[in-house]
Amino acid sequence: MQDCATGDDLYRLVGLLDILRLLADSKDLVPLASIGYGVPNDLLDTERLAKVYHYTFTHFASKITLEDIAAEAALNPPSFCRYFKSRMRKTYTEFLAEVRIGQACKLLISSDWPVAQVCYESGYANFSHFNRHFKRITGYTPIEYRRAYQKA
Repeated sequence: MQDCATGDDLYRLVGLLDILRLLADSKDLVPLASIGYGVPNDLLDTERLAKVYHYTFTHFASKITLEDIAAEAALNPPSFCRYFKSRMRKTYTEFLAEVRIGQACKLLISSDWPVAQVCYESGYANFSHFNRHFKRITGYTPIEYRRAYQKA
């Protein structure tokens, strides 16, 4: 390792190759990308996921049924569930909750609306369901989240 930092170019190159070999042989691999990251397999996947994303970000404030989103992807609901989870490594329901909670976070920071209004504007119809999802995803209650960002 010392040769990589202080040696001449040849020693630095050999040191780098040794490090890369050790990493390639390692059994303790940890991906650097986030869990939700996935590279689509082909153009059809790219287009299908783009339609799903567009529909989700356009309609997240209203009720989205599994049948609705599956139809956008031109799949039946069970096939869509398998497809989405295999590509995104999370269920569509988890993804939709993350999108809605992300919107709620923006509203909590940028507005002085009551938390109940933020809940409904973010696509939730049930306040306790919203609070449970918010705490699970962010680690804070909505009120704690707002207070933390008002202090910052």
